[in-house]
Amino acid sequence: MCRTFGAFRQDRDGAVAIIFAGCLFVLVGFAGLMVDAARAYNAASALDATALAAAKAYKEKGTNGRALERLAKKYFNANIEKGGRTKLKYKNLAVSIDPETEAVTVTVDGKVKTIFGGLFNVKQLKFKRSSTALYEIKDLELSLALDMSGSMADSRLPR
Repeated sequence: MCRTFGAFRQDRDGAVAIIFAGCLFVLVGFAGLMVDAARAYNAASALDATALAAAKAYKEKGTNGRALERLAKKYFNANIEKGGRTKLKYKNLAVSIDPETEAVTVTVDGKVKTIFGGLFNVKQLKFKRSSTALYEIKDLELSLALDMSGSMADSRLPR
C-alpha cells in the first residue's frame, strides 16, 4: 500500500493535472449555473409576493380589473428591483380571479440574462410561472406559556 502511494507521488507525467483541470472547469461552470438559477428563482419568488398583494387588495379594497393589474405590475417591479438587480425581462403579466373561490392568480413569462451561463452557451433562462393566492381575514388568538422554573425538566407529556 505504501509502495503504491509512493509511486503515485513520484509520478510526474501530469495526467492528474489534466483531469483536475477538466473537472474544475465543469464544477465552476455548474456552480455558475446554480447562481443563475438562483437569480431566476428570485424573480419567480417575486411573483408569489405579487399574488399575495393582489389577493389582499382584491379582498380588502375590492380592487379588480385594470386597477388590479396595474397594482400587480407595480408590486412585481418593486420586488424585482429590491431582489438584487436581477436582469429580468418579462411580458404578459396577467391577473385572473376565480369567482367561485375568490383566489387571485398572477401569471408571467420571463427571461433572466445569465452571468455564468455563457460558459455553456446559455445566454438566458426562460420561465413561465403562475402563482395563486387566497387571502382570508380571520381572527386568531395565540398564547404562549413558558416554564422558566425548571419544574418540568424531567417529565414528559403523554403521547
